[in-house]
Amino acid sequence: MAREFFCAYHSILEAMEPLNDAECGRLFRACLNYSMTGAPQELCGNERFVFPGLKAQIDRDIKKYNDFAQKQSENGKKGGRPPKANESQKTQAFFEKPKKAKEKEKEKEKAKEKENKYNAQQKLCLEFTDDLELQKALFDWLDVRKAKRAVNTERAIQGNLNKLCELAQESGMMPLEYVQEVVRRGWQAFYPIERRQSTYQSKQQYTAEDAAAQMQRILAQEGKT
Repeated sequence: MAREFFCAYHSILEAMEPLNDAECGRLFRACLNYSMTGAPQELCGNERFVFPGLKAQIDRDIKKYNDFAQKQSENGKKGGRPPKANESQKTQAFFEKPKKAKEKEKEKEKAKEKENKYNAQQKLCLEFTDDLELQKALFDWLDVRKAKRAVNTERAIQGNLNKLCELAQESGMMPLEYVQEVVRRGWQAFYPIERRQSTYQSKQQYTAEDAAAQMQRILAQEGKT
C-alpha cells in the first residue's frame, strides 16, 4: 500500500532559508509530486539545489516504510501476534501466583515444625540414656508413634520415659529388651508386659512331680507283691 504523505522534517527549514517564498512553494510541490509518483520534477530556480537532499530523505523514508509493511505482512501469514490476555486473566494470574507461593511456604513451615518436634523427642531419648542400643530402640519406638499418628508432644514422650525402668523391672526385663518388645508389638506407649513363661514352668514342674509320685507308687506295689 502506497503512502499518502511524505515527512517534512524541521531540519528542512535550515536548507530552505536562502529561498524566497516562490522557490519554497515550488520546492514543496516538487516534494509532494515525487513522493506520490516517484518521478522528479524539473526545477529552474534555487530550489533545484535543495531538492536532491530532500529527494534522498523521501527515498529513505519510503524504503523504511516498505520494509516495515513487508515484515508485518510476513508476520500476518504466520498467524500474527498472539492475543493479549484480558484483564480478568491478568488479575487471576496475579492472585494465583502469590497464592501458590503462600501454600508452598505453609507446607515448608509445617514440615519444618514436624521435623523440629521429632528432633526434640530424639533429644529427650538421648538425655534419658547413654546406651547407644537403647537409644536406637527408643528412636524405633518414636517411629512407631509417628506411623500411628500418636500425640507426639514432649510431655507425652517424657511421661513414658519416666516409667520405662519401672515397667521394665515389673515385666522382668532389661530396659533394652523391654523397649524392643514394645516396638515389636507396635505399642504407642509403655505398659507392663506379662511373663508368659510362668504358666509353662508351673505346668512343667507339676508334670515332673506327678511323674515321680507315680513311679514311687509303682515301686511300692511291686514291693508288696
